[in-house]
Amino acid sequence: MTAGRVGVVPRVTDWSVDPETAEAEAKAVALFGHVSDLFAALGHAPTVLSGWIDLVRRLRTDLSVDPRLHELVVVRVAGSIGATYAETAHRRLALKAGVRQEQLDAIDLTATAQTSAEFDDTERAALLLAAKVAAATAGPDDVLTLMELIGERDATELLVIAAFYCCVGRITNALGVVPMGGG
Repeated sequence: MTAGRVGVVPRVTDWSVDPETAEAEAKAVALFGHVSDLFAALGHAPTVLSGWIDLVRRLRTDLSVDPRLHELVVVRVAGSIGATYAETAHRRLALKAGVRQEQLDAIDLTATAQTSAEFDDTERAALLLAAKVAAATAGPDDVLTLMELIGERDATELLVIAAFYCCVGRITNALGVVPMGGG
């Protein structure tokens, strides 16, 4: 069933061991065109992987929030918690979504992103929420500030995105899943 490793776990390579595992692989390939390293690691828990892929698909394709804000939030969360796997992947996705390289360069672990001229008020509020979610210090006022700028739906979606990518980062870090090339 496995060959090679993804971090600390063997990479799942035989996705035909049971119908549930085969279905999880099919979902991954349908969504991304391949099985990512994270999915190859999570393939040992096909029930979890299948639900995970469903959630990722919804977060990436079905939300109303601006994709640029989505990717800025993911990059900020991933950088804040040292999740290089997610940060590397989402820096590429951010550029594709229209985030400028100068904006990505301005995101760091200090308050720079919250004061940088590279960001407008909405982006600053989203980045602040992302940083606070990553630090487990976000509160209702942070969400309300963002709601005033982009509405309840989009602010709630960004909150969920931030929390989900905290989860992604913590799992990839715990498993030792790193970007191609080691970081």
